[in-house]
Amino acid sequence: MSSRSDHDFSSLPDWAQRPLVMQIFAQAHALGGEARIVGGAVRDWLSNYPVGDIDMVINLPIETVARHMVACDMRVVETGLKHGTITLYDNDDQIELTQTRVDLETDGRHAIVAHDQDWARDAARRDFTINALYAHPETLEITDFFGGLADLEARRVRFIGDARQRIREYHLRILRYFRFQARFGRETDDEALAACADLAETLGANREGLPPPAFDIRGRVVRVADGDTVSVLDGNNKQHKVRLFGIDTPERDQPHGSLAGAALADLVDGKRVGVVVVETTAFHASNVLDLVLVG
Repeated sequence: MSSRSDHDFSSLPDWAQRPLVMQIFAQAHALGGEARIVGGAVRDWLSNYPVGDIDMVINLPIETVARHMVACDMRVVETGLKHGTITLYDNDDQIELTQTRVDLETDGRHAIVAHDQDWARDAARRDFTINALYAHPETLEITDFFGGLADLEARRVRFIGDARQRIREYHLRILRYFRFQARFGRETDDEALAACADLAETLGANREGLPPPAFDIRGRVVRVADGDTVSVLDGNNKQHKVRLFGIDTPERDQPHGSLAGAALADLVDGKRVGVVVVETTAFHASNVLDLVLVG
């Protein structure tokens, strides 16, 4: 585990001074526990991206926390109590607060969880190292159990632990990997890419309301422009021509010059499918992964 607090904390950024953040921190302390900011807000702040939604974690059972917050006249919505999560509201602000937890059982779509006050075990159940960074609300001191700071600095998206196990726990992590790779990655991680390719078929079999994938991942990345026609392979190694349109392009003020997104495509015979955009590197071109799902 590493900890970093080398930012200038003499004046915390506005997003960290939001009253609801301070309220949650204070009430956690009153209960004898601790609350921290985790995930996207920390990751984006360290990457010089604007911070939007804030997620926080508390090392106390969420039922105890919910009762205490209600007693303190805070507005509480039990958005995912069985998963250890509540949502707190203050005027126009809202924050999801989740207990530190471990997975007791997973099936690729859902998890049965239990409270566990150990921060390291809470971090170990998360998907990527860059999403398992915890910040103390008063100082923004960073707690890093799995090398997420170094990965963020190197622009490397890496699964925590065994990539295949992370995907088996929640199959949509395949799509999450490429989404984060587009925004925060430089080179694809060989282990991650191999795991995504090996388990690609789990996407269609386990996505509620969606049919199975029409095509398979081949680990191939092609550079295309909006309107180009490219070849993709289906699960039987049969080639199909796909014409791309509506590809996302980065805004000029985006750091690193990349933007995650999803393009649409249609087959030459007119059947529409969805294409995952891996990375946009110029205003007219994108890297598109060979994963096409029936839309």
